[in-house]
Amino acid sequence: MKTLYVSYQNSHIGILSIDEQQLYQFQYKQSWLDNANAFALSCSLPLQKAPFEHRFSYAFFSNLIPEGDLRYKIAHLLGISEENDFAFLEAIGGEIAGAISLSTSVITQADLSTNIQRNLSSEELAFIVEQLDSQPFLVNEEGLRLSLAGAQNKLPIIYQDQVFALPLGGTASSHILKPDPQRKSIPKLAVNEAFCMTLAKRCRLESASVELIDIADRHCVLVQRYDRKNKQRLHQEDFCQAMGIVSFNKYESEGGPSFADCAKLISLYSSRPAADKKRLLQWTLFNYLIGNADAHGKNLSFLQQPERVISPFYDLLSTAIYPELNQRMSMKVGGENRPKWIMKRHWEKYCDVTQIPFRMLQREASSLIRLMTKEADLLAEETVFLEHNDVTSQIKSIIQERQSWLTLRLKANIKKGA
Repeated sequence: MKTLYVSYQNSHIGILSIDEQQLYQFQYKQSWLDNANAFALSCSLPLQKAPFEHRFSYAFFSNLIPEGDLRYKIAHLLGISEENDFAFLEAIGGEIAGAISLSTSVITQADLSTNIQRNLSSEELAFIVEQLDSQPFLVNEEGLRLSLAGAQNKLPIIYQDQVFALPLGGTASSHILKPDPQRKSIPKLAVNEAFCMTLAKRCRLESASVELIDIADRHCVLVQRYDRKNKQRLHQEDFCQAMGIVSFNKYESEGGPSFADCAKLISLYSSRPAADKKRLLQWTLFNYLIGNADAHGKNLSFLQQPERVISPFYDLLSTAIYPELNQRMSMKVGGENRPKWIMKRHWEKYCDVTQIPFRMLQREASSLIRLMTKEADLLAEETVFLEHNDVTSQIKSIIQERQSWLTLRLKANIKKGA
């Protein structure tokens, strides 16, 4: 049997193990259960003395590691099997999403109090960005054990006073750097995400702060981590983890969360269920209006602060501007995932299954449409986006088209424009 120690700050909170049959088991330490400030790692892993079976243990921890081509590249670099999630966690489970760290030995206070970082010159930063394509998360770099879920290449990094640095040892990162992918079929993805994320914030939606920067003539999104504060880690879990669903089943069509599932989860576990139901509605409407067909259960998270609430929104972008990508929505609205075919009855059914009043949907749609029309135009004229009219104009066209559909289908007094 192999084991990994699960730590939070200076507390050893549990042990993750795997046996000869490749079955996972997680168990909280009694000292953590006795801690007055103890919290559950997941809605699917409540505080209890008994160990958790494979299904829930595996689902939570396997959701912490990369997917797709990134997974293949990292496995090749580490010399491990692509299917060996435990080996991934052992190799790169030091600085991950949320507040915990995984290691082969107990993390001590001395480990955590050693705040080590390696400052980067502009030349070093440019080299690293180019290197990420062949060496994701800088695996095998001494002192680094970095990982984030998802299929897009990215790097946890420290950014302060316009200085970039790599987090070493037990040091927490502050930002996530996401360079444009090399795939020519999805050009300017960084511009797309920066525009949509900034637009969400301008529309008064709580979302992660982002900045569009260029490094070595390559567009990058610099995302401020909402699960990091004052160099401390805040705990989070995405909705797949919360429901005990593995990452390769994240899409609703494959057994992943539906809107009804998300609403039920919020009702059961959110510290502010009414407010978070409203935020689920805003997330649904905003993704529909920008044309984000890839909004799935891993793009919603709970943040423990110390109350459990929906985290700021992240990974917002318009997939509709890329004709090569699937245009059907990952999560169905009232049983329909073709945007143009979502009618009033589908929105009414969405409200029925989520237990969100239809009048609230009408009010939120009206408010969001008015703000988006105004703010998208203003944002596109800002200096950082002026040279990217090829992208912003396409996103604005999608928004305008979806606004017309939504206005017509809801048959409410929704007026476009400010």
